[in-house]
Amino acid sequence: MANRRANAEDLGVFDQLQRSAKIGWWKCDLGRRTFSFTDYLAGFFGAPDGMLALDDYLQRIHPDYRGKITENVSLQAVSQGYFDEIFPVDSQFGYVWIHFRLEKKYTDAAGNHCLEGFAQLLDSDDPRVENYAGKSDALSDLLNWQNTISGSLVKLLSAHDSDAVIGDTLMSLLHKFEADRAYIFLI
Repeated sequence: MANRRANAEDLGVFDQLQRSAKIGWWKCDLGRRTFSFTDYLAGFFGAPDGMLALDDYLQRIHPDYRGKITENVSLQAVSQGYFDEIFPVDSQFGYVWIHFRLEKKYTDAAGNHCLEGFAQLLDSDDPRVENYAGKSDALSDLLNWQNTISGSLVKLLSAHDSDAVIGDTLMSLLHKFEADRAYIFLI
């Protein structure tokens, strides 16, 4: 019984720490097109049952960032298993900056692609916000591609099947540059 109370106390402490850090987990089920959150994030987004339709969530992303984030989810998260972005979203408190990071990509028993990660609400004076707010699209795209390339290199170095990683990376480049072919040259 004492162990059970200690676990309940631990959960209470953990919940308080999450709230203090303004952080919580999220899960996106691409097959069902749903987005689930921890209670903390659900309250922030005004989703009492802890779930939003994926399209509803995407509409909450600031219009200046929505296209880029939607594209990066399909290019980076789904194909490469990498997504680490900071962007403004509409919440119960107006637009606020949030840091979304993918930690796990998998296929569930029903065959649906699922993504899981964490989200942290950022204060307006957070240096990470200053790095993203007001940047030109060209610079923002460059920073995103730098993140994508870094993620691809990490995946390439840790993968057992490097051919699949190279194929995914080339597909991302084809999509990014709206090309129909990609070549690799040895110099």
